[in-house]
Amino acid sequence: MHKRPEKLKRGWRRHVEAHNHLADYVYKTHPIPAHGHRETINGTMPPPPPQEVVVQFAPIISAGAGIAEPTIGVTPGYVFGAWHDGSDSASSTTEATAAHLPEIQAWVHEPTITTASSGSLALTANPPPGLALEKGACNYVYLELTWKAYRAAIGGHDFDSDYAFKAQYDLNATGLPEDTGSTNAGGGAHTHSITSGGTATVVNGTGSDPGIHIRIDKIFYTLASAQFITQTAAAAPTETELKTNILAGYVYLDANGEISKSGSDDGLRWFLQGAVWANRQPCLVSGHSDPERTEPIAPTAATTNATPGIA
Repeated sequence: MHKRPEKLKRGWRRHVEAHNHLADYVYKTHPIPAHGHRETINGTMPPPPPQEVVVQFAPIISAGAGIAEPTIGVTPGYVFGAWHDGSDSASSTTEATAAHLPEIQAWVHEPTITTASSGSLALTANPPPGLALEKGACNYVYLELTWKAYRAAIGGHDFDSDYAFKAQYDLNATGLPEDTGSTNAGGGAHTHSITSGGTATVVNGTGSDPGIHIRIDKIFYTLASAQFITQTAAAAPTETELKTNILAGYVYLDANGEISKSGSDDGLRWFLQGAVWANRQPCLVSGHSDPERTEPIAPTAATTNATPGIA
Protein backbone atom coordinates (compact mmCIF):
# COMPACT_ATOMS: atom_id res chain seq x y z
CA MET A 1 0.00 0.00 0.00
CA HIS A 2 1.69 3.14 -1.22
CA LYS A 3 -0.32 5.68 0.84
CA ARG A 4 -1.91 5.00 4.22
CA PRO A 5 -5.48 6.24 4.71
CA GLU A 6 -6.09 9.25 6.93
CA LYS A 7 -8.36 8.93 9.95
CA LEU A 8 -11.82 10.41 9.77
CA LYS A 9 -12.98 13.01 12.25
CA ARG A 10 -16.56 13.40 11.17
CA GLY A 11 -19.29 11.48 9.46
CA TRP A 12 -21.51 8.58 10.45
CA ARG A 13 -20.19 7.25 13.74
CA ARG A 14 -20.18 3.60 12.71
CA HIS A 15 -18.45 4.41 9.45
CA VAL A 16 -15.88 6.57 11.21
CA GLU A 17 -15.14 3.91 13.83
CA ALA A 18 -14.77 1.14 11.23
CA HIS A 19 -12.57 3.30 9.02
CA ASN A 20 -10.34 4.35 11.93
CA HIS A 21 -9.96 0.74 13.13
CA LEU A 22 -8.77 -0.20 9.66
CA ALA A 23 -6.43 2.77 9.60
CA ASP A 24 -4.95 1.72 12.96
CA TYR A 25 -4.34 -1.77 11.53
CA VAL A 26 -2.61 -0.31 8.51
CA TYR A 27 -0.42 1.91 10.69
CA LYS A 28 0.69 -1.10 12.72
CA THR A 29 1.24 -3.69 9.97
CA HIS A 30 2.49 -1.48 7.10
CA PRO A 31 1.34 -3.89 4.35
CA ILE A 32 3.44 -3.50 1.21
CA PRO A 33 2.29 -5.55 -1.75
CA ALA A 34 4.91 -7.76 -3.45
CA HIS A 35 5.71 -7.52 -7.13
CA GLY A 36 2.62 -8.15 -9.24
CA HIS A 37 0.07 -7.61 -6.46
CA ARG A 38 -2.84 -5.31 -7.18
CA GLU A 39 -4.82 -3.02 -4.92
CA THR A 40 -8.55 -3.54 -5.39
CA ILE A 41 -11.74 -2.67 -3.53
CA ASN A 42 -11.50 -6.14 -2.03
CA GLY A 43 -7.96 -5.66 -0.77
CA THR A 44 -4.52 -6.54 -2.05
CA MET A 45 -4.85 -9.30 -4.65
CA PRO A 46 -1.93 -11.59 -5.64
CA PRO A 47 -0.96 -11.95 -9.29
CA PRO A 48 -2.70 -14.69 -11.29
CA PRO A 49 -0.80 -17.98 -11.44
CA PRO A 50 1.28 -18.47 -14.60
CA GLN A 51 -0.29 -20.46 -17.39
CA GLU A 52 0.84 -24.07 -17.47
CA VAL A 53 3.09 -24.81 -20.43
CA VAL A 54 2.72 -28.24 -22.00
CA VAL A 55 5.99 -29.47 -23.49
CA GLN A 56 6.08 -30.96 -26.98
CA PHE A 57 5.83 -34.76 -27.28
CA ALA A 58 4.82 -35.44 -23.66
CA PRO A 59 3.09 -38.82 -23.09
CA ILE A 60 -0.58 -39.05 -22.11
CA ILE A 61 -1.30 -42.56 -20.83
CA SER A 62 -4.79 -43.92 -20.37
CA ALA A 63 -4.41 -47.23 -18.52
CA GLY A 64 -5.63 -48.99 -15.42
CA ALA A 65 -7.70 -51.89 -14.15
CA GLY A 66 -10.94 -50.27 -15.28
CA ILE A 67 -9.78 -49.49 -18.82
CA ALA A 68 -10.38 -52.29 -21.31
CA GLU A 69 -8.23 -50.85 -24.11
CA PRO A 70 -5.28 -48.85 -22.72
CA THR A 71 -3.71 -46.24 -24.99
CA ILE A 72 -0.88 -43.76 -25.02
CA GLY A 73 -1.19 -40.37 -26.67
CA VAL A 74 1.42 -37.71 -27.34
CA THR A 75 1.02 -33.96 -26.91
CA PRO A 76 1.41 -31.93 -30.12
CA GLY A 77 4.96 -31.32 -31.27
CA TYR A 78 6.90 -30.76 -34.46
CA VAL A 79 9.79 -32.21 -36.42
CA PHE A 80 12.02 -29.89 -38.42
CA GLY A 81 13.68 -31.40 -41.47
CA ALA A 82 14.72 -30.79 -45.05
CA TRP A 83 11.78 -30.59 -47.44
CA HIS A 84 11.31 -31.16 -51.17
CA ASP A 85 8.08 -30.48 -53.04
CA GLY A 86 8.10 -33.91 -54.69
CA SER A 87 8.29 -32.76 -58.30
CA ASP A 88 11.08 -35.28 -58.81
CA SER A 89 10.82 -39.03 -58.46
CA ALA A 90 11.71 -39.91 -54.87
CA SER A 91 14.20 -42.67 -55.56
CA SER A 92 17.89 -43.11 -54.90
CA THR A 93 18.25 -44.65 -58.37
CA THR A 94 16.53 -41.84 -60.30
CA GLU A 95 18.48 -38.69 -61.00
CA ALA A 96 16.92 -35.52 -59.66
CA THR A 97 16.28 -32.74 -62.14
CA ALA A 98 14.53 -30.10 -60.06
CA ALA A 99 17.33 -29.73 -57.54
CA HIS A 100 20.97 -30.68 -57.30
CA LEU A 101 21.86 -29.55 -53.81
CA PRO A 102 20.63 -30.88 -50.45
CA GLU A 103 17.43 -29.18 -49.36
CA ILE A 104 18.70 -27.57 -46.16
CA GLN A 105 15.64 -25.39 -45.56
CA ALA A 106 14.23 -26.78 -42.31
CA TRP A 107 10.48 -27.14 -42.79
CA VAL A 108 7.88 -28.03 -40.17
CA HIS A 109 6.41 -31.54 -40.10
CA GLU A 110 3.62 -32.58 -37.73
CA PRO A 111 3.81 -36.26 -36.73
CA THR A 112 0.77 -38.50 -36.97
CA ILE A 113 -0.63 -41.57 -35.22
CA THR A 114 -2.42 -44.28 -37.17
CA THR A 115 -5.47 -45.80 -35.47
CA ALA A 116 -7.54 -48.78 -36.56
CA SER A 117 -10.78 -46.78 -36.56
CA SER A 118 -9.74 -43.41 -37.99
CA GLY A 119 -6.55 -44.05 -39.92
CA SER A 120 -3.70 -41.53 -39.85
CA LEU A 121 -4.43 -38.52 -37.63
CA ALA A 122 -2.30 -35.53 -36.66
CA LEU A 123 -1.43 -35.05 -33.00
CA THR A 124 -3.57 -31.87 -32.99
CA ALA A 125 -6.70 -33.74 -34.10
CA ASN A 126 -9.85 -33.47 -31.99
CA PRO A 127 -10.16 -35.85 -30.27
CA PRO A 128 -6.41 -36.57 -30.22
CA PRO A 129 -5.35 -40.04 -31.44
CA GLY A 130 -3.69 -42.67 -29.28
CA LEU A 131 -1.58 -45.80 -29.76
CA ALA A 132 -3.00 -49.05 -28.44
CA LEU A 133 -1.01 -50.60 -25.57
CA GLU A 134 -0.78 -54.33 -24.92
CA LYS A 135 -1.40 -55.65 -21.40
CA GLY A 136 1.19 -57.94 -19.85
CA ALA A 137 3.98 -56.57 -22.03
CA CYS A 138 6.49 -53.76 -22.37
CA ASN A 139 5.30 -51.35 -25.05
CA TYR A 140 8.02 -49.43 -26.90
CA VAL A 141 7.04 -46.17 -28.60
CA TYR A 142 9.09 -44.94 -31.56
CA LEU A 143 9.06 -41.80 -33.65
CA GLU A 144 9.46 -43.16 -37.18
CA LEU A 145 10.94 -40.83 -39.79
CA THR A 146 10.37 -41.58 -43.48
CA TRP A 147 12.79 -40.06 -45.98
CA LYS A 148 12.82 -39.33 -49.67
CA ALA A 149 16.02 -39.92 -51.62
CA TYR A 150 17.23 -37.86 -54.57
CA ARG A 151 20.22 -38.65 -56.75
CA ALA A 152 22.24 -35.91 -58.40
CA ALA A 153 25.54 -35.83 -60.28
CA ILE A 154 28.28 -33.77 -58.66
CA GLY A 155 31.80 -32.66 -59.52
CA GLY A 156 33.48 -29.96 -61.51
CA HIS A 157 34.07 -31.44 -64.96
CA ASP A 158 31.61 -31.82 -67.82
CA PHE A 159 31.90 -35.36 -69.12
CA ASP A 160 29.40 -37.21 -71.29
CA SER A 161 26.59 -34.81 -70.32
CA ASP A 162 27.23 -35.49 -66.62
CA TYR A 163 29.36 -33.95 -63.92
CA ALA A 164 32.35 -35.94 -62.70
CA PHE A 165 35.66 -35.62 -60.98
CA LYS A 166 38.62 -35.76 -63.30
CA ALA A 167 41.90 -37.50 -62.52
CA GLN A 168 44.58 -36.13 -64.85
CA TYR A 169 47.38 -38.44 -66.03
CA ASP A 170 50.27 -38.41 -68.47
CA LEU A 171 50.50 -41.29 -70.96
CA ASN A 172 53.39 -41.87 -73.34
CA ALA A 173 53.36 -44.97 -75.52
CA THR A 174 54.95 -46.06 -78.77
CA GLY A 175 53.41 -48.27 -81.35
CA LEU A 176 50.42 -48.16 -83.63
CA PRO A 177 46.84 -49.22 -82.99
CA GLU A 178 45.79 -52.53 -84.49
CA ASP A 179 43.79 -50.76 -87.15
CA THR A 180 44.82 -47.67 -89.04
CA GLY A 181 41.87 -45.65 -87.77
CA SER A 182 41.42 -43.97 -84.45
CA THR A 183 39.79 -45.73 -81.49
CA ASN A 184 37.69 -44.21 -78.74
CA ALA A 185 36.57 -46.64 -76.04
CA GLY A 186 33.52 -46.01 -73.91
CA GLY A 187 32.97 -46.91 -70.28
CA GLY A 188 33.65 -50.32 -68.82
CA ALA A 189 36.71 -52.54 -68.90
CA HIS A 190 38.57 -52.70 -72.19
CA THR A 191 42.08 -53.19 -73.66
CA HIS A 192 44.13 -51.76 -76.51
CA SER A 193 46.93 -53.56 -78.34
CA ILE A 194 49.84 -51.45 -79.57
CA THR A 195 52.33 -52.89 -82.04
CA SER A 196 56.00 -52.23 -81.67
CA GLY A 197 57.44 -49.21 -83.40
CA GLY A 198 54.36 -47.04 -83.61
CA THR A 199 52.93 -44.15 -81.63
CA ALA A 200 49.68 -43.76 -79.72
CA THR A 201 47.69 -40.59 -79.22
CA VAL A 202 44.59 -39.89 -77.13
CA VAL A 203 41.54 -39.26 -79.29
CA ASN A 204 38.87 -37.11 -77.69
CA GLY A 205 35.43 -37.93 -78.98
CA THR A 206 33.33 -36.48 -76.14
CA GLY A 207 34.40 -32.85 -76.07
CA SER A 208 36.25 -33.18 -72.76
CA ASP A 209 39.94 -33.04 -72.02
CA PRO A 210 41.98 -36.24 -72.16
CA GLY A 211 42.28 -38.14 -68.90
CA ILE A 212 40.52 -40.54 -66.57
CA HIS A 213 37.06 -39.38 -65.56
CA ILE A 214 35.48 -40.84 -62.42
CA ARG A 215 31.76 -40.22 -62.21
CA ILE A 216 30.44 -39.91 -58.66
CA ASP A 217 26.80 -39.30 -57.78
CA LYS A 218 25.47 -37.85 -54.55
CA ILE A 219 22.28 -39.06 -52.90
CA PHE A 220 20.70 -36.58 -50.52
CA TYR A 221 17.62 -37.05 -48.37
CA THR A 222 14.60 -34.97 -47.43
CA LEU A 223 11.99 -35.72 -44.79
CA ALA A 224 8.73 -37.09 -46.17
CA SER A 225 6.73 -37.80 -42.99
CA ALA A 226 6.92 -38.60 -39.28
CA GLN A 227 4.66 -40.82 -37.21
CA PHE A 228 4.56 -42.52 -33.81
CA ILE A 229 4.44 -46.31 -33.74
CA THR A 230 4.52 -48.90 -30.98
CA GLN A 231 5.81 -52.46 -30.66
CA THR A 232 6.40 -55.00 -27.92
CA ALA A 233 9.63 -56.45 -29.36
CA ALA A 234 12.73 -55.35 -27.46
CA ALA A 235 14.86 -55.17 -30.61
CA ALA A 236 14.67 -51.84 -32.43
CA PRO A 237 12.94 -51.74 -35.82
CA THR A 238 15.22 -52.47 -38.76
CA GLU A 239 16.76 -49.33 -40.17
CA THR A 240 16.65 -48.90 -43.94
CA GLU A 241 17.79 -46.23 -46.34
CA LEU A 242 14.43 -44.47 -46.05
CA LYS A 243 13.42 -45.33 -42.47
CA THR A 244 14.86 -44.00 -39.20
CA ASN A 245 13.37 -44.82 -35.79
CA ILE A 246 13.87 -42.81 -32.59
CA LEU A 247 12.95 -44.48 -29.29
CA ALA A 248 10.58 -42.05 -27.58
CA GLY A 249 9.92 -44.14 -24.47
CA TYR A 250 8.37 -47.30 -23.10
CA VAL A 251 5.68 -48.35 -20.62
CA TYR A 252 5.11 -51.76 -19.03
CA LEU A 253 1.55 -52.84 -18.26
CA ASP A 254 0.71 -55.83 -16.09
CA ALA A 255 -2.11 -58.25 -16.90
CA ASN A 256 -4.64 -55.84 -15.37
CA GLY A 257 -3.43 -52.88 -17.40
CA GLU A 258 -1.68 -51.15 -14.52
CA ILE A 259 1.71 -49.47 -15.01
CA SER A 260 4.20 -51.53 -13.03
CA LYS A 261 7.81 -52.61 -12.96
CA SER A 262 8.93 -55.79 -14.67
CA GLY A 263 11.47 -57.34 -12.32
CA SER A 264 14.31 -54.86 -11.90
CA ASP A 265 13.25 -52.86 -14.95
CA ASP A 266 11.48 -49.52 -14.72
CA GLY A 267 7.82 -49.60 -15.61
CA LEU A 268 7.82 -46.27 -17.43
CA ARG A 269 10.40 -44.03 -19.02
CA TRP A 270 9.96 -41.28 -21.57
CA PHE A 271 12.95 -39.88 -23.42
CA LEU A 272 11.55 -37.57 -26.09
CA GLN A 273 10.77 -33.99 -25.12
CA GLY A 274 10.71 -30.89 -27.27
CA ALA A 275 11.03 -30.31 -31.00
CA VAL A 276 13.08 -32.73 -33.12
CA TRP A 277 15.63 -31.61 -35.73
CA ALA A 278 15.89 -34.43 -38.26
CA ASN A 279 18.76 -34.81 -40.69
CA ARG A 280 20.01 -37.74 -42.73
CA GLN A 281 23.52 -37.38 -44.09
CA PRO A 282 23.95 -37.64 -47.88
CA CYS A 283 26.14 -40.36 -49.33
CA LEU A 284 28.39 -40.70 -52.36
CA VAL A 285 27.90 -43.57 -54.80
CA SER A 286 29.29 -44.69 -58.12
CA GLY A 287 27.98 -42.92 -61.17
CA HIS A 288 28.13 -46.05 -63.32
CA SER A 289 24.95 -47.87 -64.22
CA ASP A 290 26.48 -51.31 -63.53
CA PRO A 291 28.30 -51.20 -60.16
CA GLU A 292 29.51 -54.46 -58.62
CA ARG A 293 27.27 -53.96 -55.58
CA THR A 294 23.95 -52.28 -54.87
CA GLU A 295 24.33 -48.70 -53.74
CA PRO A 296 23.77 -47.16 -51.32
CA ILE A 297 24.89 -49.95 -48.99
CA ALA A 298 22.08 -50.98 -46.64
CA PRO A 299 22.58 -50.05 -42.94
CA THR A 300 23.89 -52.82 -40.70
CA ALA A 301 21.31 -53.85 -38.12
CA ALA A 302 22.41 -53.49 -34.48
CA THR A 303 22.85 -56.74 -32.59
CA THR A 304 22.28 -55.24 -29.12
CA ASN A 305 20.27 -52.31 -27.82
CA ALA A 306 21.00 -50.90 -24.36
CA THR A 307 17.80 -49.19 -23.23
CA PRO A 308 18.01 -46.98 -20.10
CA GLY A 309 15.99 -48.43 -17.26
CA ILE A 310 15.94 -51.94 -18.72
CA ALA A 311 18.60 -54.41 -17.57
